[in-house]
Amino acid sequence: MSMSIDFSAFPVEQLVKTADVIVHGRVRTVRSHLTADESNVVTDVTIDPTRLLKQTTPVVSRAQPGATALLIVRHAGGTVVEQGMKISIGVSAFPSSEEFSAGDEVVCFLVYDSSQGVFELVDGPNAAFRVRQGSVHALTKEAGFRLKHEPTPVAAFLASIDQSLGRERRDPPAR
Repeated sequence: MSMSIDFSAFPVEQLVKTADVIVHGRVRTVRSHLTADESNVVTDVTIDPTRLLKQTTPVVSRAQPGATALLIVRHAGGTVVEQGMKISIGVSAFPSSEEFSAGDEVVCFLVYDSSQGVFELVDGPNAAFRVRQGSVHALTKEAGFRLKHEPTPVAAFLASIDQSLGRERRDPPAR
């Protein structure tokens, strides 16, 4: 089955305003599965945060300091095998060749879906960026085209997010 979903292609400034959480981290796992009612296939991407740039929805609910909790980001589509039957739902916005992969360094703009207890991308693949060779790239070629996003050095991209949040990025002094 194939599904076409249209997204808005918000500029980064709008992604910053709309997001409950902005995370810079590393993809730990990518797992497709059926929804609870077995009517759809979704993919859960587990992200191990390096830095939370914005957090209006609590990611950690403990009183004591510790490692930041893993974030689960869900999107439509994927492939599962259930009782010997292969079920695939392809979503044009998330081509399998450009899907998240374990080990990817990413920056994602997220909203919390309290009914599912997971995060979703604010604007589909337009709200996810992959870091390659020190530069931030749109998750998919189509998203890069729609956003008119050129690869940007990581520090500059994160600084632009901080600036949109009304704060200046303060990196520790070099030793």
